Amino acid sequence: MSSTPFQSQIRRALPVIAALALALAVAGRVGAATPADGRITRGAVTAAFQARTTGGYVNGLKAHTIAAPVRGLQDGRISIFGDSMLCSADWHYLAVTVLGAGSRHVAGAYLDQVEVTFAIDGAPVGGTMRTAIKPFVGTGIRQQFGVSVGKLVAPGSIADGEHALETRITTPDGGTETINATFTFAPDACAL
Repeated sequence: MSSTPFQSQIRRALPVIAALALALAVAGRVGAATPADGRITRGAVTAAFQARTTGGYVNGLKAHTIAAPVRGLQDGRISIFGDSMLCSADWHYLAVTVLGAGSRHVAGAYLDQVEVTFAIDGAPVGGTMRTAIKPFVGTGIRQQFGVSVGKLVAPGSIADGEHALETRITTPDGGTETINATFTFAPDACAL
């Protein structure tokens, strides 16, 4: 039994139609996976933390994109350098990036010995994480490598109100720097 030219066209188009249907189904799921009510997600702050020494960080500083690292950087970071008002319904992160000069091997040996600790309201913050040692991509800084140390902060894990943040950085050459800042978690900072 032979097929008509129309049936042949349909058979040839079926794989394309199936691929298009699959793509639309996946796109629908991706759209549905966007943050509810525009909140900052764990993914956005993780991306910002991981991108701190890379081109993703530079793009965020230059406002070239509104990708997850940029949103996490702009609104998800609990800054160690200044006071901030943050939405208590969002994910946040603490982080500091430390740089080492020289070759990857020399900088890596130095950065492996750097200790960074955080305390919120005098209580030590445990469970910090470190990024891989990466080339630092930033304005005016050449031939350095960086590592970021920090902690993801889930919504509701810190009470609303004002808090004191202490960041202590100890380097292998015996230097210790302590940076103090305050931040406030407040539901009224959640306006979109």
